[in-house]
Amino acid sequence: MIPDFLHIGAPRAASTWLFENLAQHPGIWVPPHKNILYFHPLFQRYRLRKLRLYWNEIWGSKNAAQRRWNIRHFLTPFPGDDWYKAQFPYDPALVKGECAEAYCSLEEKDVARIAAMMPDVKIIFVLRDPVERLVSHAKHDLVTRKKLDPKTIPAEAYFKIVKHPAQIARSTYMKTIDLWEKYFPREQFLVLFFEDINENPQVVLQKICAFLGVDYKPDYFPSSKTGEKVNASTKTPAPPEVYDFAKAALKDDITALAARYGGAAERWKRPLEE
Repeated sequence: MIPDFLHIGAPRAASTWLFENLAQHPGIWVPPHKNILYFHPLFQRYRLRKLRLYWNEIWGSKNAAQRRWNIRHFLTPFPGDDWYKAQFPYDPALVKGECAEAYCSLEEKDVARIAAMMPDVKIIFVLRDPVERLVSHAKHDLVTRKKLDPKTIPAEAYFKIVKHPAQIARSTYMKTIDLWEKYFPREQFLVLFFEDINENPQVVLQKICAFLGVDYKPDYFPSSKTGEKVNASTKTPAPPEVYDFAKAALKDDITALAARYGGAAERWKRPLEE
């Protein structure tokens, strides 16, 4: 009952869009709620936070299967490896997976633990311009969660987030790729780009289906889900000095990504050279 695939990130790079589209495919199974995050050091904190968020749904869902899943997921006091495996249905006809964008910042011991449990798992990693991802994450926290006016947020508030080591780690993709490739062969990876999702969402979904070994049909993914942005951040730009900091902090990683992947990563490099 172990997953066939993991989506490991990055945050603010269409992870909710991907989750919602995968959930529509009849041959793919993902949990009712994104982000089980069992292998993350803060797993229990995240689970308790969701328990509060979905409390009414746990007891009030009219779908009996989902209600049983909710109860098993949220109310098991001391979850372990068997608990994690039981989150996924035993059905050979389904391709099962977890979307957990925070896995891109796992430490090596956590990635080694995943490899020991599921050595054949396929890895999906969606990359977004690291500078834009870092600033978007800060804007999302400040505007959506803290309810601040994007037009009046001072640079200091942004810096508290963009300078945090965890947020820098989530934008240094080469470090993540190098770590995961220590434990998984390159052919088990599918690296995608946020820009391609914006420009050609159906083409990206077709690549994902081929990678996972399931049929692709446009009807599986209604256009209302493939074309629209999910959890989009405000269009109000952050102060220029925030972007300057992000460019300096992530320059080496962007250069390495451009050398390896070209394409969209080359476009990320151009503002650094101007």
